[in-house]
Amino acid sequence: MNIARYVDDPAVRRTLREHDGLGTEATRAGIIETLIERGYLTRQNKALRATRLGNGLIASLPQAVSRPERTALWEQRLGAIAEQDDDPQPFLAALVEDLRTLLHSADAEQLRQAMAAAKGEAVKPATPRRSARKRRGSSTGTQRRTARKPRQKA
Repeated sequence: MNIARYVDDPAVRRTLREHDGLGTEATRAGIIETLIERGYLTRQNKALRATRLGNGLIASLPQAVSRPERTALWEQRLGAIAEQDDDPQPFLAALVEDLRTLLHSADAEQLRQAMAAAKGEAVKPATPRRSARKRRGSSTGTQRRTARKPRQKA
């Protein structure tokens, strides 16, 4: 798969084309198998599909994590370290700090709900629901939203 076509930055696109995308076939296969074993992906015929847990994880992470530019820049830096025999410690220290920042900005509540839904457990909503009985039916809503009547069938 040519990931370069999903990138807007021409310099990053060039880097991805030079390095044949992200990772190697062997590393991609290993990552996919790990995601399947942990329940984030399932196989359906020849396609891979995200599970509820996988979709919850994707939704809970910051947008920056899902962009191929980040991985392309990491690979570019690792290539420079390998070619020039540079010290990898500054890169690793910056990488660890970057990952800490991203993980702290992840939506933990959304991930917790996705994990509970994947296990089949009922998830307690963050705000309590209230119910109101009216003449023509019932209505539910949260404290943040006004109660609305359900749609009437025509």
